[in-house]
Amino acid sequence: MNRAIFTIYLCLVLAATVLPQTVEWKAIVLLHSTRNDVEKLLGKPIDKNLDLYDTEKERVTVFYSKGTCRENKKGVWNVPKDTVLGILVAPKEELNVAVVKEQLNQQFEKERDMEIQNVYIYFSKDNSIEFQTRLLLNGVEDVSFVAYSPGESGKNLLCKSRK
Repeated sequence: MNRAIFTIYLCLVLAATVLPQTVEWKAIVLLHSTRNDVEKLLGKPIDKNLDLYDTEKERVTVFYSKGTCRENKKGVWNVPKDTVLGILVAPKEELNVAVVKEQLNQQFEKERDMEIQNVYIYFSKDNSIEFQTRLLLNGVEDVSFVAYSPGESGKNLLCKSRK
């Protein structure tokens, strides 16, 4: 009996380390969640043309699929229409970079924006999360936005022309 439990445990641990991790924000899973899922969580968009949603603490732009590779010849992802492809979250109030890094619990590479003074861009190792900061006069690094994209975990859903 103990051997069977150990074997199941080992399989679960190996699966968790081998399978690609999904990218999500507040239960919205990229390349899986739909427009209906988003609207259940965030309500109707305040701007239907831009798919812009307003919450108490942030403005959220959601990017949706226009259809599978067969339906949308210019598409990148082979997912049904109205599937979430990406999310851009812009805080309404000052948000310290240290707080965001702690919440995201990942390692990030930091690069200085070559065109805009006092602006920095952080990238996750798998390119699924990117955020931009600006250095305020008081020395605090404030987060302008956090962008979520499928990154490496979505490679299996790329259209063949994009692989």
